[in-house]
Amino acid sequence: MAFVNEYISEEDIKKNQLDAQYLKRHPEYKAIPPGFKPQWTINRKENIILQLTARAHQAYVDESWTEFELNWAGKIFLCRLKSGTGESIKFSEVPFIIVWDLISIKPDHLHQMPREQVIEVLKEALTVFGYDGARKQIPNTIVKFGF
Repeated sequence: MAFVNEYISEEDIKKNQLDAQYLKRHPEYKAIPPGFKPQWTINRKENIILQLTARAHQAYVDESWTEFELNWAGKIFLCRLKSGTGESIKFSEVPFIIVWDLISIKPDHLHQMPREQVIEVLKEALTVFGYDGARKQIPNTIVKFGF
């Protein structure tokens, strides 16, 4: 599968109603913040989109996680992950290592898709997402998984 990181075009934002989805996920906002530039990791051929949707950091709450929405041809999976053991601490580390551990995937029934298949596609998309998708990549990054 060929995933790529992209900033989302205005046409795709409108077509996919991404503004409405963003505001639904972030009720603290009444409108899209100025300068907001949405991104996604997308496989157009297979109609699969990965988007970072939320983060919780231990500096602010008692837990630390990152949530992605995996949209596979209209089937939505909310994937919550956390940083795994062995991650790089400094951007200057070569190679730069990212480790993901899976906390959960919702819905539990996985739209009747095989769990292994959902996990495989999630890993492919996260590998391309790298450090921060279209916003920032670190040279010589290796993405690993604890699941």
